[in-house]
Amino acid sequence: MSEVEQGIEDTLINAVPQPLAVLHALRDSKGTIVDFVWDHINDAGAAEIPVDRDTLIGQRLLELLPEQRNGLFQAYSRVVETGEPFEVREAGYDDTWGTQEVIPRIYDIRAIKHLDGFAFWWNDVTDRVKERVELERLAQQGEISDRIIERAPVGMALVSAQGEFTWLSPAFCRIAGYDHDELLTKTFQEITHPEDLDRDLELVQQVAERQIDSYVMDKRYFRADGSIVWVRLHASGLWRDDGTFVTFIAQIADLSDEKALIEQLEVTNKELQHWSYVASHDLQAPMRVVGTYTDLLAEALGTDIAEEPLEYMHEIRASVEIMRTMVADLLSFSRAARTDYTPAPLQLRALIDAALAENGTRIDATGARVVNEVAEDLLVTGNAEHLGSVFAELLTNAIKYRAADRTPQVTVSAVSQGDTVRISVIDNGSGIPAELSDRAFTMFQRLRTDQPGTGVGLALVRRIVQQHNGAVWLDSDGRSGTAVNLRLPAPKSETFSGQDI
Repeated sequence: MSEVEQGIEDTLINAVPQPLAVLHALRDSKGTIVDFVWDHINDAGAAEIPVDRDTLIGQRLLELLPEQRNGLFQAYSRVVETGEPFEVREAGYDDTWGTQEVIPRIYDIRAIKHLDGFAFWWNDVTDRVKERVELERLAQQGEISDRIIERAPVGMALVSAQGEFTWLSPAFCRIAGYDHDELLTKTFQEITHPEDLDRDLELVQQVAERQIDSYVMDKRYFRADGSIVWVRLHASGLWRDDGTFVTFIAQIADLSDEKALIEQLEVTNKELQHWSYVASHDLQAPMRVVGTYTDLLAEALGTDIAEEPLEYMHEIRASVEIMRTMVADLLSFSRAARTDYTPAPLQLRALIDAALAENGTRIDATGARVVNEVAEDLLVTGNAEHLGSVFAELLTNAIKYRAADRTPQVTVSAVSQGDTVRISVIDNGSGIPAELSDRAFTMFQRLRTDQPGTGVGLALVRRIVQQHNGAVWLDSDGRSGTAVNLRLPAPKSETFSGQDI
């Protein structure tokens, strides 16, 4: 991501009123996620934690919060590896944040995949849960007062076994969008969105049969004006001592802000992609003008031009060509983010062979020895053109950034690992220091300047691999070569023989 894009993203993240943070994965040589690194935390999030933001950014998650290793860390890892969102409601969360003091709180937490990492946001619901528990205690004792209900931040209702509202708090009516007397004529089934009703009824039945004590779910209500509101429902049952059912107790919290945040993040991502494409596309025209007029100026001056001005024009021309290359790479990066494709089973070895053919001239010129050890029958799922460009880029880098004192040697291998395939492109070059390995995938980051390039290639590789629900990482000791590792999905069907490319 460019500095401009980064600035835009930071500004938009800080504008979000809900605590929000972004982390990226750290992987070992086998591709296993071993930790996460804090990349961003917005103002709302920084205000809630006892760690300075500048100290937090760049720190590892488990170094700061080791107690998460067997809990949320595993959930976050599944989000990154599977792409499936994660949500936990009313989770007890005893973090020390590097201090000796345990801070017991209760949070609603949601996480989604973001590049090779995740974004998560949270709500501190400790006070809300305490109030609800107290309300339930008072309800059981018959001590609910109007004053307590009016001050509660959540809506509360009593619901009969048939789903009729028998008592409603002002907050429940406000959130649900009905006048009190009108809502008393309704059932929860009538105002629940049809797509959420079956699950709700199933859980209600389980509570009624005392299979579970309570449940929590996100659902939609139709308001009186026809609009839809998302709520988080906590429902439980109340019984007499003799086991006779009395009523359902329902509490709801308005999720409008949370849903708006999700939509805002999605819109922001699309806007950033569009901005990147438009900006890079529009830069081409002035670059062509600068190059053309530089050539015309040199032609008009003819052979009488002095050596120093001629050198200046050569520098202008060279800079224009560099800029053109950067713009072209940026366009490729933007297109990769915007292009949809239909996944198909692909013969991995054929993809590698095609990339080798594309690098044939470079291989011959350097005397490089490249070995394709991928089995003929090994398949991956994806787009042939996109993955072909990934392997072409990796082979180009393995040969281009060779060590000066030895002939380039590159080995491509792959192994099936359940529903994924791990591929390694290993060279004998000068390597990349471990502390710089993650920067290698950052837009316009060049770790070596002795070879031409723009620093976009590996960023594009990561973007394409992540679009394929895969992962890519480096393994290098900084001296004797680099292994670029990829994990790509394998086809679900074992009968497919491969796609021609």
